[in-house]
Amino acid sequence: VWKELEADSRNAEIISALKWHRMGQWMRAFRDEGLRPVLLKGAAFSEYLYASPGCRAYSDFDILVDRKDVAMVEALLLREGFSAVPEMGGAHTRTECSFQRSDGAVRSIVDVHWEILGWQVISKTLTYTELRDRAMQLDVDGSEIETPCVAHALIHTCLHRISHRVEERHLFGLYDIHLLLERASSVEIE
Repeated sequence: VWKELEADSRNAEIISALKWHRMGQWMRAFRDEGLRPVLLKGAAFSEYLYASPGCRAYSDFDILVDRKDVAMVEALLLREGFSAVPEMGGAHTRTECSFQRSDGAVRSIVDVHWEILGWQVISKTLTYTELRDRAMQLDVDGSEIETPCVAHALIHTCLHRISHRVEERHLFGLYDIHLLLERASSVEIE
């Protein structure tokens, strides 16, 4: 069992490194266009909350952008070789769109959000501008990537957790909250 776990861990590290290398390229392309996406949730947490990026599973990169920049972000992802994933919901109820790209064995999915959550009741709890203005910087493969400060990440993670059906609530979400609370200062918590 240990050998299988070690092999799985090595594979997760390699795939994570490949995905992050590509994410760094896309973030440089966004910046070259004057765009400043904010990286949300699992992928960001894998870099700064966990001992090793392969320890935090994630299936996609979630980015939050200014609503006025959505068309530019979509066009850039299409130029970078992504294809749009068919949309669900109407144009007035959607708060995100998805793109995917396969490079050999590595499949990358980018979910482009213009509001932090799909629930209209809480979707404006934190805005793109609020998250970007207090964002932390991550250096990934020589590219600066912005991600919410710990306080905003904690709020977003808690809201994200309650916005999903019970059967979609994964245990790693609770552990993310635990790690965020450990990392947060008393000032941030207040």
